Amino acid sequence: MTTFNAVAEAIHIVAALRAAERAGVLAALAVAPGPVEDVAARAGTDPRSTRLLLEALDAIGVVAAEPGRFRLAVPGADQIGGLLATADRLDETVRTGLPPVDVRTADGAGRLYPGAVAALSAAQRDIADRVADVLGPGVRDVLDVAAGGGVYGIAVARRTPESRVTALDLPEVLPTTRAAVDVAGVAGRFSFWGTDVLTVGEAPAPRFDVAVVANLCHLFDRVTCADLLRRVASLLRPGGRVAVVDVLPAAAGDIAARRAVALYALGLAGRTSAGGVHELGDYRTWLAGAGFEEPDVVPLGGSVPLSLVLARVAATDRTPAAV
Repeated sequence: MTTFNAVAEAIHIVAALRAAERAGVLAALAVAPGPVEDVAARAGTDPRSTRLLLEALDAIGVVAAEPGRFRLAVPGADQIGGLLATADRLDETVRTGLPPVDVRTADGAGRLYPGAVAALSAAQRDIADRVADVLGPGVRDVLDVAAGGGVYGIAVARRTPESRVTALDLPEVLPTTRAAVDVAGVAGRFSFWGTDVLTVGEAPAPRFDVAVVANLCHLFDRVTCADLLRRVASLLRPGGRVAVVDVLPAAAGDIAARRAVALYALGLAGRTSAGGVHELGDYRTWLAGAGFEEPDVVPLGGSVPLSLVLARVAATDRTPAAV
C-alpha cells in the first residue's frame, strides 16, 4: 500500500466511525442487533447508505455481519463519541498545547472515561489475561490502580479464584467499574476504593501483594510518576510487587511499532498536557527511588505495543506515612 493510499484509508476509517456515532447507527445497534432495515429505522437513516456504512464497519472490525443481521463487535463502541470529539479538536491542542479534556483531573476523567472504558477494556482483554498469567497463581490481595473498566482486576480474579481485588479509581469512574465487575460475575471478590491515587494515604487493611498500574503513567510527567510509584510502594506488603502496564518507545527498526507509538503519543496530547510515552530508563529510575528492585520487562504485544514492567518492593516494611 502506498503512503497516499494508507492516508486515504485512515481518513475513511475515521469518517466511518464519526458518521456511525453521529447518525446514531452505533446507538441503534447497542439497542439490539438486527437487519439493515431495522437498524436504519431505529437510527432514522437511509437504508442503502446504512448498509454501506455497516459493511465498512464490519470490514474494520467494529461491527460483525451475521446471516440476516449486524451486531456490535466491540463492547461499548456506541460510546466512542468522547474519544472522537477529542480527536476532532486536536488542532486546538497543536495550537495551544492544551487538551480539550484533561484526564489528569477528576472533572476530565469523569467526562471522558465512563463512556469510553467499555471499548478500551475490550481492546485490552487479551493483554490483561497475559498479565494475570505472568503474575501467577499465588496472588491474594490485589490493588487495581485507576481500575477504569476493571479489565485487569477481572482477569486476575478469573485466573486466581482465591484472590481478592480492590479497584481504586475516582468516585466519578467507579460506577463504570462496578458495572463491568457485575457483568463479569466476580463482584463477590471485589471491593471498591473511591479516591485519587495521587493523594492516597494509608491503605485499607490488609495491604496488598500486588498493585497493577495499567495505562496510567503515560498521563503524567516524570515527577508525578515518581511520586505515584512511591505511593503505590507504600500500599504494598514487604516483598509485594507492582505491575506497570504501559507503552514504551518502539525500537528504531520496527517501522510498524514506531508508527503506532507515534500516533498514540499524538493522541495522548488530546488528553493530557503533561504526559507522554516514557522511556524504560525512566521507569527504572522511578522504581528504584520508590524502593523497588530491578524490574523485569515482558513485551505484551497489542496494536500499540504494551509492556509489563514488573518489580518487587524490598522485603522490609514501608509505612504509608512515609508518602
